[in-house]
Amino acid sequence: ANEDYDSQLYLRYRVAFKGLAACDGVTFFACDHETSKAYEHILARHINIIPTPFISARKHRPSKPNKNKKVVLYLGDSKATKGFLALPNLLEQIVKLAQNEDVSYLIQYTLTNKSEAFLAVDKKLKIFADLHPNIAVFDEFWSEKQLHTTLAAADALVFNYDNSVYMYQSSGVLWLAAYYNLKMIFLSNNWLTREAARLKSEYTLCEPKKIIECLNELSHGDIN
Repeated sequence: ANEDYDSQLYLRYRVAFKGLAACDGVTFFACDHETSKAYEHILARHINIIPTPFISARKHRPSKPNKNKKVVLYLGDSKATKGFLALPNLLEQIVKLAQNEDVSYLIQYTLTNKSEAFLAVDKKLKIFADLHPNIAVFDEFWSEKQLHTTLAAADALVFNYDNSVYMYQSSGVLWLAAYYNLKMIFLSNNWLTREAARLKSEYTLCEPKKIIECLNELSHGDIN
């Protein structure tokens, strides 16, 4: 989706796509807005985005009378590029510096990587959950119902995705967060911040070392 196209790569895609476009019964779709624009540049035609309720629709979130806020710190498969290995340090900051005791933190993952580093993080996360009642850790796959029920009750979601890997890579988790009108807290600047802005979602971009300042804002009534 980068506007600075590699000329040789562009030509190869153009030849391949033009050949496909000439075949009967072939319809092109893109996985996100930026990719659709790149395909349109190559094919000189309008390209629709794959139909999904999470891109165009948005759930209504009524005001909540209770003070307790729920923040999702991680969601999905355990990946270093999504900040999984940084979670213990993040939780350590929260435990030491977070001012709002009415905020609960949730981490959900499936441990798809069983290397020493990932197993160590898995162990540390469970220790945090045992010691702190406002931290919940789920190391299991969630059904679609469990996923949507949890996000519908949440207030914010933290993204610590790798800058280079996700500069032009999309994320279904972001579309889910937008669908449920969650406030997004980004610790890196990449495709996710651009997409959040395009979707007119509420988000904050902050340095990892300032994450506590962003989280402490939850106690000031910034999220309804």
